[in-house]
Amino acid sequence: MYCPEPTVEELLRDPVAHAVMRRDGLTPDDVRQVIHETKLRLGRFQPCGTAAGRLN
Repeated sequence: MYCPEPTVEELLRDPVAHAVMRRDGLTPDDVRQVIHETKLRLGRFQPCGTAAGRLN
């Protein structure tokens, strides 16, 4: 399946993202936790290519 956007994991490996997180006192695990909690609240666990979009 074609998914042109980078995954969250790819974004969390980016050096610029690390610099911003460090500035804000966050870790990649903090960001993952917020995403996970948001998925639970929204009930959106659909994989890439589904109508609900991509939050993984």
